[in-house]
Amino acid sequence: MALRRELLLILLVAALMLVAPSQAAAAPQWLGAEPLAPAGVAGAAPDVAADADGGSAAAWTAGGHVYVAQRPRRGPWGPADDLAPAGDADSRTPQVTILPGGELVALWEVGFDVLAARKPPGGDWSAPQPISSSCCVVLRELLAGADGTAVGFWTSTDDDAQTAVKPPGAASFEPAQDIPLSSFLDPPTDIALAPDGSVVVVGPDICSEQTCIAGARHSGGAWGAVEPIAIVGTVPSGVAVTANADSTFTAVWTEPNLVRSSDRASGGGGWDAVPEVVANLPGATAGCTGAEDCVDVAVGPQGQHVAVWGQRGPSDDRVAAALRPQGGGWGPNELVALTDGRDASPRTAFTSAGIPVVTGAGAGPAGTLARAAHRTGPGAWTVDELGAALAGTTHLGTVAADGDGDAVTAWADPSGASAAGFDGAGPRFSAFSLPSSSSVGPALFSAAADDNWAGLASISWQFGDGGSAFGGAVSHAYGAAGTFTASATATDAVGNATQESGSVVVTPAPDPCGTADTDRDGIENGCDESNGAERPRPFRTVNATVVSGEVFVKLPAGSASASQVRPPRGFVRLEGAETIPVGATLDTLRGRVKIRSAANTRRKTQTGQFFRGRFVIRQARIKRRSRTLITDMRLTGTSFRSRCGTTASVSQRRRRSKRRVRRLFGDAKGTFRTSGRNAAATVRGTRWGVQDRCDGTLVAVQRGRVEVRDKVKRKTIILRRGKTYLARAR
Repeated sequence: MALRRELLLILLVAALMLVAPSQAAAAPQWLGAEPLAPAGVAGAAPDVAADADGGSAAAWTAGGHVYVAQRPRRGPWGPADDLAPAGDADSRTPQVTILPGGELVALWEVGFDVLAARKPPGGDWSAPQPISSSCCVVLRELLAGADGTAVGFWTSTDDDAQTAVKPPGAASFEPAQDIPLSSFLDPPTDIALAPDGSVVVVGPDICSEQTCIAGARHSGGAWGAVEPIAIVGTVPSGVAVTANADSTFTAVWTEPNLVRSSDRASGGGGWDAVPEVVANLPGATAGCTGAEDCVDVAVGPQGQHVAVWGQRGPSDDRVAAALRPQGGGWGPNELVALTDGRDASPRTAFTSAGIPVVTGAGAGPAGTLARAAHRTGPGAWTVDELGAALAGTTHLGTVAADGDGDAVTAWADPSGASAAGFDGAGPRFSAFSLPSSSSVGPALFSAAADDNWAGLASISWQFGDGGSAFGGAVSHAYGAAGTFTASATATDAVGNATQESGSVVVTPAPDPCGTADTDRDGIENGCDESNGAERPRPFRTVNATVVSGEVFVKLPAGSASASQVRPPRGFVRLEGAETIPVGATLDTLRGRVKIRSAANTRRKTQTGQFFRGRFVIRQARIKRRSRTLITDMRLTGTSFRSRCGTTASVSQRRRRSKRRVRRLFGDAKGTFRTSGRNAAATVRGTRWGVQDRCDGTLVAVQRGRVEVRDKVKRKTIILRRGKTYLARAR
């Protein structure tokens, strides 16, 4: 008879209801400078670009050569490609962008020409392609659209402005188009490309014989008419524009003691009728000495904006900023950094994690140096010095945000070109797995993550039941049913953390035993693995078969440990043939059972029938180290105290002396022993009976011979057919 399995089996059903990765903690910061090869004196401010996967690119000039270097996600900056190997002293202002899919596009100036080159993923740079020829061009911007469009923008000293477009998948740029702004004032200064493909340029112009901020929009293959944005009193020192996710545009510009902004609706809508004041600066001047681009604006992933500008005051020169939430107004003027009178030319961007970053040149004790800042809390900007202060001029380039929540910038100083990354987000999960199912015991959880700038990340786990673990692959066992949230937290080297989680439903498994008990032995069919046909195992099991009547069995305590089944409480009815453990108690008071047990430590078995008694089955060696075994039936049941009345008088005890307390009859063909209170009878192919009485243990032989051991007198008697022996109690 197999033992009943009632142990709780726990199934872990991980409904990988993956929650979008969230920032569990944040420690964003700008990292140290990385030199861009080849070393040497670099030209003006480098340009940088970033892609949605976390890759970066930088372009700069040195010694008449145009260099572009790439940095893959998680990798170092690679060696620079020389796009002008012949070298030309007029090579200047290179621009670079990364198109969706990984194609690189670069523009730069040589003399009167604007040249373009492209590099497909895994390929080489194409030969330079002239896309414009005009006197004294100033290359200003190279933009990438979400559809793979590339747009170049440049101006000239003739107050002209042009754009050129490379359609998605095209190998070259289309012919340049003139931007229809007035030539009576400075050319447009900034350009933005919207998701719907429309392009807007902004700059100072002449509107109704007054100085104004004006813009033009390109859509459907042609530039529209000039659109006045706002009348200004004097020529502004900077105008910037950005495109929003809904294809609207936001322009920001500086006026003396004032910074203002205006929004342009998408499609056929125009600019705001009344510009919004970004900052009112009584006693201070917005602008940068000798610069026309000292203002910048960027839009964040939730539609928020940040505007930055240079600001000269009576006691300090500074880079200032203001933020505007989506649908709200501009916040207060915030100090980003002091510039000590230097020309900062600040640039700004929003990371995909929503952190505004600002870069600009500043002054140190030994000279100028590159500085960058970020803002993670209300009104508090953190400034980092990106490189050592050197004698000479530091030209800080653009700043670009990638799809990993990070950013990158580059600069040129007397030591050459350098770049630095902003680690603004936690690691990215590349794997996250909860167990699909498991029985009792440890279940496996696994995760892997890495960070763009900090490399591999450490993984910590919380299982939702108070348990925790560390490592990419761990195990955990739930001890109770319920719904738990298991989460993995990936932390990079600077402390940024990302969390991913899923629901784990822990339920009791169906009882493997089932509910049916066909043979009504107290053991459900699913766990009733034994039918009595297995060969008995020495000291472990015997086979029991009901011959007639009713037979009951009680399993011994501790038998569950071997078979993983808990025995039922009390006696259960034995039906048919079953395998039961040694130590079980059989009740044959109203039935007859056949016992098959091991006769030795090998494979030989023996059988015997027992009836009219209750006994515990034991096994032992006949002699020490002997291979021959004896199966012992030890009488149990009624108490002698209650049956014989040990506290009665002498005369009462005499009358009760022959009263039977318990008995057992056997008919065996092997070596068996029945043990009473005062005597044990050992048989070999015999029919016999043993009775425990109040006055002793009576052994009777019906057939064969019996070896009786008198426990009181400590002697052995051979008893033959028809004989009895009483081993008297003390």
